[in-house]
Amino acid sequence: MVNFSERTNCPILPRIRSITDAQVSEAKSAKRKADFDRLMLDAAKYHSSGDYIEAVARRLEAYELTSEDSLDRGKAARDVATSYSKLGLVDDADKYAKEAYDIHKSFVELSEIPSTEHMREFRTSAFCRAVNCYREYVEAKNSGINIEPLKSQAIGYIREAWYGLDDGEPYSRPKVSQDDIDMIAGVAAIEARVGDIYTALELGATSIPLAFMSESSKLGAIRTNLDKSEKIKSKKRALFRGIGSLAVGVMSLRKNKKVGLLANKLSLKIV
Repeated sequence: MVNFSERTNCPILPRIRSITDAQVSEAKSAKRKADFDRLMLDAAKYHSSGDYIEAVARRLEAYELTSEDSLDRGKAARDVATSYSKLGLVDDADKYAKEAYDIHKSFVELSEIPSTEHMREFRTSAFCRAVNCYREYVEAKNSGINIEPLKSQAIGYIREAWYGLDDGEPYSRPKVSQDDIDMIAGVAAIEARVGDIYTALELGATSIPLAFMSESSKLGAIRTNLDKSEKIKSKKRALFRGIGSLAVGVMSLRKNKKVGLLANKLSLKIV
């Protein structure tokens, strides 16, 4: 007969314990990821409906579930920045947008050939930074403050979002993606106000036919949870933003202060 003390010294038991610990850890990670995805999805719905306070609350909760410098932390930080920006909390928005940009840029820079996911997250975070800088630029201009640094930052970030890193290979588009459709009108509007007007007009004109492709399965659309009505709303939103960005470009051709102020107001609605 084997006594109890002999059983506890069995060499198999530590292995069983370690397997159990690994399984527990894996289960906790899976739950955190599921909770993260749920919170981010709920937040997106609140944000889309205009309830930015509820959106930012859930995004901050999702942010706390992530590990430092992870892709998911960057995603959550970027979405927090977007909601804060809509609430007019510029400093808070800029803090989280910078964190998202830095995280996603590091993934691209550390990869010899960045993955599609890494490039998508970096481009989206660069766009978020551009929007925040552009909003600050418009506010500063309206207040008579020096706008050149903000202008340079806005155009720098928007071109990184559209073309890729300045010191890297230009971003290659084998085909149009949903990210391009989401971004192009905003890129055109910011280019029109602080960058190259002719690039802006070209992008604005291109954004209109692209709007009808929004959320198409042929693009490998990333928001697979949308129903038919939500997809139609997405197309309409993309179309209105495209038309608006082209209007901003046309207005920017005129060197008229009142027209410029109107173009700024319209551009802020687009980005």
